Amino acid sequence: MQPWLEHAIGAAKLDRSVWNKIFFEEYATANAVMIVAIIAFVQFVGVAILSGGNLVRNLLSVDVLLAMVIGALFSWVIAAVALWAMGVKVFGGSARLPTVIAMVGYAYVPFALLSLANLALLRFDLPFVGAINLFYVVAVVWFALGLRQIGETQMELRARDAVAAAVVATAIWLVVQAIF
Repeated sequence: MQPWLEHAIGAAKLDRSVWNKIFFEEYATANAVMIVAIIAFVQFVGVAILSGGNLVRNLLSVDVLLAMVIGALFSWVIAAVALWAMGVKVFGGSARLPTVIAMVGYAYVPFALLSLANLALLRFDLPFVGAINLFYVVAVVWFALGLRQIGETQMELRARDAVAAAVVATAIWLVVQAIF
């Protein structure tokens, strides 16, 4: 298994030791871009399948795919900048912005599971509205927990400061997601 994939799985497991490995990973930022783009692609496929109609036509909607990938990359960087600003500028932590940007990309992994959960709902003919919202809430909380771990392990923040930084970064991420 590729190291970036092992690190992504470890980040999804909220394994604290993985964040130190990501910190020293030579291509962490490039891998984070790849992770976020792959997740956006998986979400695109999920949307194409769930939207009904002509599946091939839906999958060939390059404009929708590009919008989803660009939106995911933009919101990822905004969340990372918000986490860094809260952690370093507000709470006095220490971290370099490029490092935080790379790490937040790894914290994005729970959103891949959201798409898979949506496809499972379709397969088993379960009610969508409440379940999708529940899966989305779980993915957002999971993402916020990853941001908290970045704050604690890499920015050396106290637990309560890491939680506050993660909550603010997640809230800003949610606003950006709502816009895109």
